[in-house]
Amino acid sequence: VTPSVRRNLETGAEDAQPFARESRTFTESRVLHRTVRAHVGGVDKQGNLVGSVFHVTHEINLGVELIKAGLAKVADWSAHMTPSAAQLREAERLAKAARANLWHGYQPPTAAPGMSEYQARVVEVVGADVLVVAAGAPGAQPDERRVYLSSIRAPRAGNERRGDAGEPYAYDGKEWLRKAAVGKKVRVVPEYRRTLEAREAGASGAAMPEVERTYAAVFVGDKNLAVGLIAQGFATVNTFGRSEERSAHFDELVEAETSAKERKAGLHSGRTSQLLTPSQCQDLTLPANRDRARAFLPALQRDSRVRATVLHVVHGARFKLLVPKESCIISLALAGVRCPATARRDQPGSVSEPYAEEALALARASLLQREVDIEVESLDKNGVLLGFVHVIEGKKNFAITLLEQGLARRIPPAADRTKHAIALEAAERGAVEARLRVWENYEEEAGPDPAEEEAKAAAEAAASAGAAGVAAAIARLPEMDLLGTDVSDGATFYAQPCGANDSAPRDASRIQDALRSAASAPALTAMPKAGSLCAALFSADKSFYRAKVTGVQGDKVAVNFIDYGNSATVGLKECRALDPALNATAIPPLALLCKLSYVKASPPEDDEGTECALALSEAVLGRMVRARVDKRQGHELSVTVLLPEATGGSGSGASAPANGDADGAKPTPSPAANTLNADLVEQGLARVERRPALLNPATMPVVNALRSLQDQAKSARLGIWRHGDIEDDDAPEFGYTPRPTDNAWGKKK
Repeated sequence: VTPSVRRNLETGAEDAQPFARESRTFTESRVLHRTVRAHVGGVDKQGNLVGSVFHVTHEINLGVELIKAGLAKVADWSAHMTPSAAQLREAERLAKAARANLWHGYQPPTAAPGMSEYQARVVEVVGADVLVVAAGAPGAQPDERRVYLSSIRAPRAGNERRGDAGEPYAYDGKEWLRKAAVGKKVRVVPEYRRTLEAREAGASGAAMPEVERTYAAVFVGDKNLAVGLIAQGFATVNTFGRSEERSAHFDELVEAETSAKERKAGLHSGRTSQLLTPSQCQDLTLPANRDRARAFLPALQRDSRVRATVLHVVHGARFKLLVPKESCIISLALAGVRCPATARRDQPGSVSEPYAEEALALARASLLQREVDIEVESLDKNGVLLGFVHVIEGKKNFAITLLEQGLARRIPPAADRTKHAIALEAAERGAVEARLRVWENYEEEAGPDPAEEEAKAAAEAAASAGAAGVAAAIARLPEMDLLGTDVSDGATFYAQPCGANDSAPRDASRIQDALRSAASAPALTAMPKAGSLCAALFSADKSFYRAKVTGVQGDKVAVNFIDYGNSATVGLKECRALDPALNATAIPPLALLCKLSYVKASPPEDDEGTECALALSEAVLGRMVRARVDKRQGHELSVTVLLPEATGGSGSGASAPANGDADGAKPTPSPAANTLNADLVEQGLARVERRPALLNPATMPVVNALRSLQDQAKSARLGIWRHGDIEDDDAPEFGYTPRPTDNAWGKKK
């Protein structure tokens, strides 16, 4: 295309574009009134012949010479009509480099900062012509960049939320590019940049700020992804104005498009795509479809492993996957593993926990848009499947990878129930020993938690030694000092460890020091989700404490103060974002849920239940007590609260001597002597469980002693027995329903 000269029909004056006269003179001096050879390549829309003109004597292509002199530019729409297209492009490149005539003052886009060639790895395929690549040295924080393929136009993807189905073959192109590029090392050659103007929200879509896009040729090995995409018929060559930049491989793109049209491939076939798209699948991640996830559970569990594609990484341990075999989209979380939480988008001001971004980056780099094998073990109440993800490359369990790199922690009860329990524990142990990431400030406890081991040893000792060994077996159970913080009912309370070697008092002081500034911090603007942590205001002292959200209703938030055990309902303005340094991973909840072993109380709503709760409150609330730990599971304890031996009366061994001699030898003390558990039973405020969960050879004498005290309270018509034996009606068919108890995490027991 040469600059034009237009003549004014009224005045006869010529209106010439820059270098138009020079271009005309150049042509006239070489071919006017001379014999030439013409090669006709086609016809334009106006019926004009389009082709090339050659000097007969020297076989010089006039178009090439004009472009080389900087007096013309390549016309993309007609370049393919001549066999000299490559020569035209090369001539234009030389003219640009020489800044000849029309290219005077030309600055190549590759000369701008950030336009040099670089190596990268493809992290994500956003669309059929858009990639996210990660550049940077191995081991360093990846520098993710969005790159657009030069000089091509791919079908536009739809938007289900706006009811837009998109253009045909949009997903086909994206899938082809995903399989060809994701996870692979590529060579990125930036070619030009374009700035898209800002637009306001309207019928065409949401508002969009001004944005600058980088267009590049991307190579996997020596294969140009744009050429491959067009050859498959999943994209077309973009047309440009005369002054716009284009790809240096434009002619290859045109040839690939011509070939695709001849083969009637993809877009040029006139047929509908047969590829299964996400829009055709049942999306079980939508709130309206979560209940249907249970119907898909048996099918997903039928095979040991199911092939899936990772569509989205929520955080390091939770993913959105497409399962083609079942035509569904699922949400899957790693079973028995917890990653640090990332900042919530719906809560401005929230921040990520330490190493959350590293875990997310690892998951994106290893799994995003990759085909993986999944194992589904169970389903939670929110419709999220629990299981494991296996990376096909390397065939490794991703949960183990996270634990080995110190980017996650096990959730012992859940992890121990999985088929990979041993491997998960070994991976975490290695990270703990190396003090990697989340374990960098970990300190070994003064000694192993002996509760379970000691209880088991006591039971074995009693079974082998008989009744004479009961006292010795009970004496071997661990004891601890507790400070009562809240009473739920007559048999359940919350307490903090307060022994000399316990860190709870120091942690409580440190937490409160850190939360003193919470009053001046901005309140949450979005309702928090159930299960999340925040800082909530306690109305009694107008101070903020760590709290777990247990429910949301209207503008009110139900919370449980995890360091004290009590619950409250607060307004959204009384909630603050919690500093990641104070989360439950960094500082576990200080409040332990303590249940009196072997006994139960009436609901607090009943008069007898209220009386028992008051008695328990007077004994433990705000007081330091000594307790024997009969069983421990995480933050839940079954305890026997010990009373000073000097305190006579209640629970002090009123039951008959067990092994006294006839001549008055000193009897063996009752196994339940001097305990609050026995005291409440003896006063008729509590009763013995019919089938104690802790019943074994070591505890049978304790239960028998408590039942003896209960029989005495029945005979004396004390407390709950004042109107007779209530256990006759203690059955579901008579309307008795045990009251659920909130534990320290807000779950129902």
